[in-house]
Amino acid sequence: MFLAFAAGFGGILFSTAVFVFFLLWFDRYEKEPVFLLNLAFFWGMIPAIVLALILEMLFSYPLSSFSESQLTHSFFSTGIIAPFVEETVKGFFLLLLFAFFRKHVDNELDGAIYGALCGLGFALTEDIFYFLGSLGQGAVSGYVNVFFRSFIFGSNHAFWTAIIGFAFGKAVLSSSSAKGILIVFISWLLAVFLHGIHNICVVFAPHTYCLSFFIDFFFNFGGMILLLVVLTYVISKEGKWIEKSLRPEVDAGLISEKDLSVIKSAFKRSSVKLKTIKREGSKESKKLGLFFQTASELSFKRHRHSIKPSNDLQKTITMLSDKFSSLAPDVRRWLSF
Repeated sequence: MFLAFAAGFGGILFSTAVFVFFLLWFDRYEKEPVFLLNLAFFWGMIPAIVLALILEMLFSYPLSSFSESQLTHSFFSTGIIAPFVEETVKGFFLLLLFAFFRKHVDNELDGAIYGALCGLGFALTEDIFYFLGSLGQGAVSGYVNVFFRSFIFGSNHAFWTAIIGFAFGKAVLSSSSAKGILIVFISWLLAVFLHGIHNICVVFAPHTYCLSFFIDFFFNFGGMILLLVVLTYVISKEGKWIEKSLRPEVDAGLISEKDLSVIKSAFKRSSVKLKTIKREGSKESKKLGLFFQTASELSFKRHRHSIKPSNDLQKTITMLSDKFSSLAPDVRRWLSF
């Protein structure tokens, strides 16, 4: 039993680690604060789970007197109540993030990263509960549960909450507050709908000879691929924002056109950092990394300011501009490696 538990638990942790690594790698230009990334994961892992359990029990309790059919009860509790509650409690973290740490959300990618991490934290705890519950039916049942929940459907919670996070990032760039609220609300409804489709397909799988899984794959895996395509497009836009926003530094002679071509390319950044480590050491590489991070933050803040000007943003831009100017003379020679 111990070996079964260790193998299953290890599988859950491994799949979660793979998804987290992919998310952090995907965020190429401007790395988010570690404490906020950890907070997003922690919220999904514990507070969101606790709130979801309490609310789902409260909403599901009246169903026992509504119908004696187990299938009907599962349809409403799993297919309707659970998606509504879970996407709401996960999305609540994004609302808090938007309210208190909005300066760290510059675009759709940032919001999607925070949302996906929150979803992965939620999935981690949920998968452990399901795995422990399935162990009572034998080790094989536990392994099958881990395989499907952690590897086949392991990214579902991340996908659903990333949709909401994407919307919050879109709202940051919206010139109209009403439009931003509408975008977030519609995206929350979409996340609840896709979550509900998945749960309903799972409930009806034994009654449809697993054909309902094809519907689930179409909506959720298709949607996941679409979201990745959109986020890839956002990353390409980030490079263009950097090229446009740092034009004043080029005109002032602080950096050259060749320097700018490195700064706006995620691939060239990585290449230059690796060469700097080999030739100059890790200390200089970290300084170069700070320069790239500052360049990205300055560019994205300028882009946001061009859409929705604010005094706070202008102060941040001034501070980042001064920081960029102080770092540039020391690191420019490394950009030509």
